[in-house]
Amino acid sequence: MLVLVKKLANERNITVVMVTHHISDARAIATHFTFMSQGKVELTEEIENLTTDHPYQPLSEFVRAGG
Repeated sequence: MLVLVKKLANERNITVVMVTHHISDARAIATHFTFMSQGKVELTEEIENLTTDHPYQPLSEFVRAGG
C-alpha cells in the first residue's frame, strides 16, 4: 500500500500527509517528518534525521523504543 501511495505522489507531483506511529512506514514513504508530543508540534525535519541519536531527547527515545 505504501509503495502505491509513494508512486502516485511521485507521478502526480502531490504532497501526501500521513499520520503514523510506525517509524518504518514513515521511512518508507516520507521525505520529511513532524514530531508531536501532547498535541503540540515539537519539530519538523528531513526523514534522514529520524534517528536514535537525534539531539532532541524525546524524539531519540521514541525512535529507540521503536515508535
